[in-house]
Formats: sequence, C-alpha cells, structure tokens
Amino acid sequence: MSFDFSRFTSLWSFYHPRMLRMWIIAGGALLITYLGLVADYCYRTTFGYPLFSSVVSYIVFGAPFVFALGRERALELQIPATAAERTAVPVLFCFIVAPVGLSLLWEIYESIGAAFGVPSDLLRILNKMYAKGEPELTGFLDSVNYRSFTYMLCGILGNITPMAFGLYAALIARRSPVMSTIAGLVIGMVALGVVCMIFGIVIAITELTKADLISMGDAPYEEGFKAGLSFVTTMIRLVLYGMATLGAVVFAISIPVFYNKIKRSQI
Repeated sequence: MSFDFSRFTSLWSFYHPRMLRMWIIAGGALLITYLGLVADYCYRTTFGYPLFSSVVSYIVFGAPFVFALGRERALELQIPATAAERTAVPVLFCFIVAPVGLSLLWEIYESIGAAFGVPSDLLRILNKMYAKGEPELTGFLDSVNYRSFTYMLCGILGNITPMAFGLYAALIARRSPVMSTIAGLVIGMVALGVVCMIFGIVIAITELTKADLISMGDAPYEEGFKAGLSFVTTMIRLVLYGMATLGAVVFAISIPVFYNKIKRSQI
C-alpha cells in the first residue's frame, strides 16, 4: 500500500471545489438554523425547534454528496493516485474534516451569539423547553454538557454509521450516485436505529434485573420516581455511548472495505 502526500493533495484539490460548495451550503444552513433557534429562545417558544435541531444533527450527512454530485468517474480515474490515496480523501473528509469543521462552525456561531447576550447553552435550554412535562428527558439534559469534548466526540462517532453507508454507496455507484447516496444514508440510519433499539432493550432488561423491584414497590412515590428517572437517564447515556462505540467500529471496518473496493475498481 503506497502513499504519497503530493498525490494525495492533488486528489484533494480535485475535489476542493465541491468541498467548498458543501461548506458554503452547510455553513449557510447552520447560520439560518442558529438564528431560528435564537428566535425560538427570544419568543419563548419551540415552534421551529424540531426542524432546526434536525438540521444541526443531520447537516453533516451532506459530506458524502461531495463524492456523488457532479461526478465524472472517467476524469477521476485519470488523476494519478493509488487506492490508498483515493481512500484517504473521502474517509478523511467525511469522517473527520466535515464533522469536526461543522462542530467548530457551530461553536463559532454560539460564541458570536454569546457576545450579544444569547446563552451559550442555547440547545440545552430549548431542549428542556421542548421536553417540558417529560422529566426523564429533562433529567438527562441536565446531566449533559453539550459543549464537552465527550459529548461532541459521541455525536461525531454516532453519525459515522449512516455516513459510512452513504459514502460507500457514493463511491460504488455506476449510475445515479446521488440517489444511491441517499439510499445508503437511509439504510444506515435504519440500521443504526435497529441496533440502538436492540441495545436499549438489552440495557433495560439488564438494569431491571439488577433493580430491587420488591422493595421498590414499597417505596414512597418520590423515591420510586427518582429511581425511574435515574434508570432512564442511565439508559439514554449508555445508548449514546453505544452509538459512539458502534461508529468507531464501523470507522475501523470501513477503511479496508473502501480500500479494497476502490483498488478493484482501478484494475
């Protein structure tokens, strides 16, 4: 497996115009989203929160489209690069550069907003407003530091599974790479949802078998409520960590899979 940095940079430069287009679109979408969340906060409403929070969560899934939109396969294959370099560019951009860059861009927006009096933990505040009446969710939100490195890392790793499916579809598609990428992302999100559901059921069964249900039945309402709240908070956190762990495993597996597929396509 040979790797030359100059060939890598040449290949990166080939995709740079598409990457720049993605940054402009994603950056503009994030800015509109942030302003929409600020409006929700100022008017003490959560009217736009479901849509805007979804944009924050899923905007990174636009990264694989860099390698699907405007694709010219014949021209790409003419660029002198090995399979290792052709693998490194999409993997580095989709799994590291785009997620980290978009997270930092959101931090910049929040920092600018904080200078004008907008709370830096805007997402947490709106999350709690939206989850009003659901104490198990507000309890979890109280325990989460959105700006912590751990939470950001879990968020980035949690998105890798659907991203890997979408990127693989973009790279192998002979026809309709855009539709293939969309299909890959959808399949990846469904697969992630199924795995999380199974993982959540296993955690629930495990935690319930540990609980002293007999003594819990005799406990006052407040103690039972606190115990249930702690259980749900723990389960949500473990599922979040499980998604991150799955993402790390998928990341490790996807590199040789992408490499072998790209190597065969060059023969």
